[in-house]
Amino acid sequence: MPSLSEVKPWGRSLTEYRAMFALTESDLNGRILDCGGGPAAALRELSRVASQARVFSLLNSDGESSPHLKPLLNMLMHEGYEIRQQPVAHEFQRGGNQMFVVSANT
Repeated sequence: MPSLSEVKPWGRSLTEYRAMFALTESDLNGRILDCGGGPAAALRELSRVASQARVFSLLNSDGESSPHLKPLLNMLMHEGYEIRQQPVAHEFQRGGNQMFVVSANT
């Protein structure tokens, strides 16, 4: 576990967020809620109150697929949500240029 002096906070520009989540002008004219502190934990709740939730990045800090995604996505699909994976223009880490879009089935 790193000590507090080893933690390096950073921020992102609007351009980076647009690339990360493939946000369009139409998206930006709507309402957006950012849950960067724990998107996997908030995804199920968000998908119930929003028409769509987007998750980026899909990799853990070692650059591997997060082990939390598959069980969560299986649960959401079982509940009737549509899940699609799509590439984005931003690569946060090597191979980390994909996001999941979770939508309520209409």
